[in-house]
Amino acid sequence: MRIPPVLAATLALAACAGPRLAGSPEPDRLAARRQFAQAAKAGPVPLATAGNPAPLGPDEVPTLAARGITGLSAAVTGAPTATTVPHLVLWFEPPQDASPQMACGPRPLPTAPANPPQLLAIWCDDLYAVASVRGTAGDASRAAAQRLVWETTGRLLPDNYAETYGLNLFGWRVRLGADVGFGR
Repeated sequence: MRIPPVLAATLALAACAGPRLAGSPEPDRLAARRQFAQAAKAGPVPLATAGNPAPLGPDEVPTLAARGITGLSAAVTGAPTATTVPHLVLWFEPPQDASPQMACGPRPLPTAPANPPQLLAIWCDDLYAVASVRGTAGDASRAAAQRLVWETTGRLLPDNYAETYGLNLFGWRVRLGADVGFGR
């Protein structure tokens, strides 16, 4: 039996579906990126995790988080959940009413098991949430959970290519580039 080409293409695109992401406005995320870059100059950036990252192991999360942050060669390292220095928080299985501000606070964070995996990523400056992105994995697989981590941190701390590498012609910032994506 042959699969019609349209159905085959639809199934192939569905298999490539990434996580669904939503978060803070771009100016807030770019401010978080600048703060992250500043923190990275001092050494590894603290990463506090909450909840269960299953099907991932806790030791893989910092590597996956760093993988999503393009344009910087920054390392992230585990930190206590109650840290007050600028830090990244990855909250796995957050409840639906979870707020980014809760994640920056000193108390333990509640979880609500989800299938497929969910993640709330927050950049905290002291106890203040600068920006956040919430994501839901495309499915419950290990590969989808890995992709959820690096795409969520990538969206939270977007590459500021135009600001960093764009051409400055008499005070006008000129940039070259292209964006390709599939939105909702």
